[in-house]
Amino acid sequence: FLETLAARFPLAIVTGRPRRDCERFLDRFGVASLFQIAVCMEDAPAKPDPAPVRKALDALNAQRAWLIGDTPDDILAARRAGALPIGVIPPGSELRNIHSDTQMLIRSGAARVAASAQDLMQLLEATPCLPR
Repeated sequence: FLETLAARFPLAIVTGRPRRDCERFLDRFGVASLFQIAVCMEDAPAKPDPAPVRKALDALNAQRAWLIGDTPDDILAARRAGALPIGVIPPGSELRNIHSDTQMLIRSGAARVAASAQDLMQLLEATPCLPR
């Protein structure tokens, strides 16, 4: 899924985790080369502040973007930075939590919410990014 996205779009990671943790994760799963930039805890204030999202957008020289996130802070940061927030249901959510997780992301400002990678790809293909 990430390889398909990276073939079509420049990708960045915006995380509140330390850079060391982020790099370890990307290396462990063999996806580091798919991301052009990682904005980590050391680089900017924490989300929901829009600064880390703006930093990623600037590094990618992106005029329009989606931010795919699974927390209200991700969604708020995206909105505040001028990116279109797409919510995703966190992996491992139990069936009974999918509805409440979806509602939480929508209340936070998600333009759409995807429950799977397949749903996410369909949303991205059908949803233009907002201008920055």
